[in-house]
Amino acid sequence: MKLITLSPHLLLLLIVVSITSSTHAIPSASLTTRDVSPFTTGLAAITASVKDLDARILSYPGGDISNITTGAAALITLLLAETKAIQSDFLNATEAATLLPSLENLAGQFATVVQDYIAIHDAIAVADEGWYIYSQLQEEHTAALTYTGSVVARIPAGDVKDAAAGWATDLTDSLEAGRDAYKDIAVRPTGYARV
Repeated sequence: MKLITLSPHLLLLLIVVSITSSTHAIPSASLTTRDVSPFTTGLAAITASVKDLDARILSYPGGDISNITTGAAALITLLLAETKAIQSDFLNATEAATLLPSLENLAGQFATVVQDYIAIHDAIAVADEGWYIYSQLQEEHTAALTYTGSVVARIPAGDVKDAAAGWATDLTDSLEAGRDAYKDIAVRPTGYARV
């Protein structure tokens, strides 16, 4: 009977192969899809809130502005909440590209709201409420700037980020224009009762 002898190197290799194949599975590469719903649901909720505010502006009959200010306050609160909701999330370029139509739509909705704010300027002036609308437009601008800046910061550098930044700028520029349209009536009347 002939004895087979193995070199120490071959013997070691066989032992290692035997151990690794019996105790460890070979890892397989897999791609995981991240959840972009904090962004998509946030954008949808903000767009709905902007539309609600616009409906309130369009139905303004003059005098009391509480219906408008309630809608504006809700929008400001939502913008700040959605900024917080996306703080831990980041996107790749492909994921971020899916948000561009929603950002474009949101920028268009804000532009419409601002046009409608400007359209009621004279009625707001008669009601001596220009200072309050001016103040809320400033708060809307600040909250929108914070939210859109946070969205853009979560997109990697490149064309998609540049496009998102463009829509974000359009949106905040619209609000700035609306605020500026109220500068001429931005001073609170002396002895005004609103707290």
